[in-house]
Amino acid sequence: MQEVKEYIQSRCTRLDEWKDRIARLNEKAQNNGADERLRAQLASLRRREEAVRQMVESLREAGEEEWKELKSGVEQAFRQLEESLRHASQQIS
Repeated sequence: MQEVKEYIQSRCTRLDEWKDRIARLNEKAQNNGADERLRAQLASLRRREEAVRQMVESLREAGEEEWKELKSGVEQAFRQLEESLRHASQQIS
C-alpha cells in the first residue's frame, strides 16, 4: 500500500499548491476590482478544490478494488480543476 500513500501525498501536495494559487488569484482579483462573475468563479474553484481534497482523503480508507475506482474519479476531477484554474488565471492576468 506504499503506492497508495505516495499517490495520496503527491495529490495533497498538488492541491496545497493549487489552494495557494487560488488564494493569490483571489487577492489579485480583489485588488484589480474584478467583476462579480470572476469572483464567483474563484469561489467555485475553492469549493471544487475542497471537494477534490475530500475525494483524495477518501482514498486513505478505501480497499484495493475501491481504490482503483476512486483513483480514476480523482484523476478526472484533477484534470477538470486544473483546466478551470488555468482558465481563471488567464482571465485575471
